[in-house]
Amino acid sequence: MCTVIVAVLRAFDGKALPELPLSITLNTLLAFLTTLTKAAFMTPVAECISQLKWNWFEKERPLADFETFDKASRGVLGSIYLLGLLKWRYDQQTREVRLRC
Repeated sequence: MCTVIVAVLRAFDGKALPELPLSITLNTLLAFLTTLTKAAFMTPVAECISQLKWNWFEKERPLADFETFDKASRGVLGSIYLLGLLKWRYDQQTREVRLRC
């Protein structure tokens, strides 16, 4: 999708504004393509967070954690709270980010 945005920008670079169908502007087209790109990137992330929520509750956990995971699957602020809950740890030897439960 990013390739499409770059292709549109290159095609119209330095040219007069085009007459597009339905009287949409070039800015409207780019905003629409950007929104589609953001949705395409966020859908798998939200799905992964939702799956992690169920994996997290394989052990007995406070019910408030459920709400934290739910908020994280919906936006950036919730994701920041989730990072605080999960206590991410970077392993120097394997160069991996691991989750400390």
